[in-house]
Amino acid sequence: MAISFYTEKIFRIEVSVSKQCYTVKPIKDKDKDKFPEGTPLISSIRWEEKSVSIDDFAELIERGGCFCAIFNHEGDYISRSKKKFKHQWYLGVDCDCMPMDFDEFLPTLPIPPTIAYRTPSDGVDGNRYRLFYFLNYPLTSEEEVKAKYFGLLEELGIEELIKDNCGGQCNRYFNGAYGRKPVINYTILQTDTIPNIVVETEKEAVKSKERKPAPDDLTIDEKFLHDFRSMCYGQFLIKYCRYEFYGTSTPLYFDPMTGIAELPEDYAELKPVYVHGRIAKVADGYRHKVLAVTALKLLKINEGMCIEQLIYAMTRHAVENLDLTDGKVVPDTIVGVAQWAMKRRGEIHIKKDKRKFRVSGEVAMAQGKTIQKLIGEENQRRKDAIIAPYFEPTRTDRANRLLLQEKGIAVSIDFLRGYRKRNNCSIASARLTTIKALYSKGKRDKDIMQLLGITKPTLYKFKKVIFGQ
Repeated sequence: MAISFYTEKIFRIEVSVSKQCYTVKPIKDKDKDKFPEGTPLISSIRWEEKSVSIDDFAELIERGGCFCAIFNHEGDYISRSKKKFKHQWYLGVDCDCMPMDFDEFLPTLPIPPTIAYRTPSDGVDGNRYRLFYFLNYPLTSEEEVKAKYFGLLEELGIEELIKDNCGGQCNRYFNGAYGRKPVINYTILQTDTIPNIVVETEKEAVKSKERKPAPDDLTIDEKFLHDFRSMCYGQFLIKYCRYEFYGTSTPLYFDPMTGIAELPEDYAELKPVYVHGRIAKVADGYRHKVLAVTALKLLKINEGMCIEQLIYAMTRHAVENLDLTDGKVVPDTIVGVAQWAMKRRGEIHIKKDKRKFRVSGEVAMAQGKTIQKLIGEENQRRKDAIIAPYFEPTRTDRANRLLLQEKGIAVSIDFLRGYRKRNNCSIASARLTTIKALYSKGKRDKDIMQLLGITKPTLYKFKKVIFGQ
């Protein structure tokens, strides 16, 4: 059963909000020696119950406020104890170390979040953001919060990507993001249409037998999966080498004479990762994005690729391009990203390759040139073709440059000098030819100077050549 939802701008919910807003994230008491003096502590946060609209909620986040569910309490002090939990009008999802950045990820969600925002550490420690869905009826027990949370993850299709399922805890509090403007959609979920998914633990998110079975293309051979989890990557790649025959780029046709192949609009290619112009192994949170892009490209290049072959290809690419020494990219990380990509094959558009063409190394070698030399020559030829319709040989290089800039074509004076040399069109010979033609048509000196933008002494030099005066 799909989750039903609607949009409503004036909808309000009850929520506990912090009395103070924070420009930095509050920390645990045990960590205070690791941070500068004066860093706010979680234990010092004081709460108050409020009725807020969606816009109020977004403003609170942007000001750095904290928020949580409603708890039973006496007096001003509110304890976020599970035993005192009363109700909760939203479901929040922690998205940490995600494979896509915020702007790329949001359009892939089948249900737009009521509010979504980047955390202060987004981009510093991987892709990190938060999703919030308001409910038309509150959740009133710890078990209901957990079941609806995992039900929402399944409907969104992101259960394999979420590393920290603390959003399924009824006593979880969330920090705002000072100075970061949230994205607002005004989405309200109908609580009773969210499926209840029973889990054994919040961390592992192992679904009960009532959960629907995985589609055939997401089912992984048990022996394959066991070996992948138990073997080191090197042994695994050797044992399952039967999967190593797959494409790493969209097939291209190279012209046998020029060695040039035009790149199609949907061209995809697995490439090494470059850092400061050199091939380098990627570390930290960015690795998840590399894995996700790798999976999507492999599925685009190899239309019939099964999930086992995808996992094998991703593992080979990870071993070659990622720093795996810290043990944070484990087999289940690769499996989760592979299943996520298989669900979305054909739905997500990979960023277009900026290159227009590729060069054949074999042709370059046959011509006694380097690939870089051939690329430079082809880029030069293409730019010459763009310039040709507008270039006027009788004008100075400076005048031609201004003319081309008006047409939106950026070139340097040095390039235009080279263009003249390559096309044997020096300004003197071009003017001489033009002046001869104009005199043959009976044009006067005054008309010729005006047409060519030259002075009288310059014209007389050409007349001397033409008429021998």
